[in-house]
Formats: sequence, structure tokens, C-alpha cells
Amino acid sequence: LAVGLAFYFTAGMVGVVEKQLDLLRQADIKGAYALTSKDFQKATSLGRFAAFVENYPSLSQNQGHTFTTRSIENNIGTVKGTLAAKDGAVTPVKFQLVKEQGEWRILFIEVRPAGTGIKEE
Repeated sequence: LAVGLAFYFTAGMVGVVEKQLDLLRQADIKGAYALTSKDFQKATSLGRFAAFVENYPSLSQNQGHTFTTRSIENNIGTVKGTLAAKDGAVTPVKFQLVKEQGEWRILFIEVRPAGTGIKEE
């Protein structure tokens, strides 16, 4: 029951991450950027975000994902897992989200080079 409730309460976060990944796959950088939080946008311009996405092709060329960890602590949501790229590479990824005006927005994205594994904290 606890696992079911955890997945229920974190489904909104995962939905935002999945929507961003879909937009990136469609090369809609502006749409993907619109899903980020105000704090993210203050710290990262659209141009810097586009450069970040370009540096990590697994974001824009993903064809699947597995999110193994979902949690909410102190109003910050975390989604961790891996992205599977078209070339077969598996890339560890971590998203942090925050609620703004009742909706989850991406606050932070961490992408690790393929093959480095996921270090659990």
C-alpha cells in the first residue's frame, strides 16, 4: 500500500519529466524550458539550457526511461533513474522539482555520462 501511495503522490512529478523529455525529443527547447521553475530560469537562460541539452544528447535522443526512485522531502520532489538513448546508451539522470502555483516544475537536472552508474545518496 505504501508503495502504491508513493507512486500516486509522485505521478505528477514524473508526468512533468516525461513531458519535458517528449518535448526535447521533438526539438521543442522552448516548450521544455517552459516546464522549468522560476528559480531555474533565473539561474539558467534559454540559451544555456539549449547548450546543456546539446551537450547531453541522451536528453533529446532518448527513446525510453526507467525511474527507479521517486520522493518528496521538504516540498522538493526527486525523480532518479536512467534514460535509454537511440544508440543503446544508458544514462543516469536526476530531476528535482518544486511546486509553483499548484503545479510541479523542474528545478534541477543532473545528467551523468553514460556508463558511470548511479550513485545512491
